Amino acid sequence: MAKKAVFGSKRHGYNAMQKKQQRRATAMQKTGSAMGWFFRCGIFFVIALAGFVYGLQQGEKNWKNMNPFQGNILKNIEVSGNYMLAREEVIMLSLLDSGMQMDSIVEDSIKEKLQADSRILEARVEKKFPSKVLLEINEARPLMSAYESGRWVVYSEKGSVLPLSRKTAYQLPVITAKTKNERMLCASFLRKLYEMDSLLFEKISQVSVSHEEQGIEVFFNDVSYKTLFALDSSWNADTFAGYRQMVKNFDENLSETSILDMRFSGFAFIRKKETRRKNG
Repeated sequence: MAKKAVFGSKRHGYNAMQKKQQRRATAMQKTGSAMGWFFRCGIFFVIALAGFVYGLQQGEKNWKNMNPFQGNILKNIEVSGNYMLAREEVIMLSLLDSGMQMDSIVEDSIKEKLQADSRILEARVEKKFPSKVLLEINEARPLMSAYESGRWVVYSEKGSVLPLSRKTAYQLPVITAKTKNERMLCASFLRKLYEMDSLLFEKISQVSVSHEEQGIEVFFNDVSYKTLFALDSSWNADTFAGYRQMVKNFDENLSETSILDMRFSGFAFIRKKETRRKNG
């Protein structure tokens, strides 16, 4: 009679023991087979996988560096925002021409060329796939005039000369500026006033910079006195609203005024006209 095998506290028959040994042998055989396959073929699989991953990385890099405009030529130039300038003038300033290679067109460079012209305040340039370029400009408006060297000159909000007629100059505020810096200060002041209160801008007759008073001297055509505004470019909506309130509420008190001083935020000072007396 065959003896029964004992494992731990459990008793197993001979057949059960044989089956268990067979399962263990099968598992070891499969493990050994898998290890053998890996040593025979797995190394090639790992190399192939590494090559695939590297290929994906390079493909992504090449895709990012790829120029979609390469090989395309410029066929259409679209211009917008031009009122004084003709479409052909804008294109000529941009130095663009049909037939150019699209990948040779640098948007920032074209933008600089356009904004270098005194008649253009801002420009936006955009390439459109496959063969179009958009030129959007914001023209510099005539802002002020000056009488220089025996002739009237019109200046833009950039402080640059505009090729406009004497008739246009007569309709704009007249500035007195000895230097370019003074002219740019006048332009900055008038541009801010136009943006904040265009109706008040239309009442200006003369503007100049006073270094003695440390302010912008302004003459409005509906009052007889001179108004001083700050020289430090701190003008805002409250600055011009404050002026309007002074003129509206203290009109009678301002009748003998020579200078209305609005240089300080929240305050206004009135300088009376000097009167001469017969007896001293």
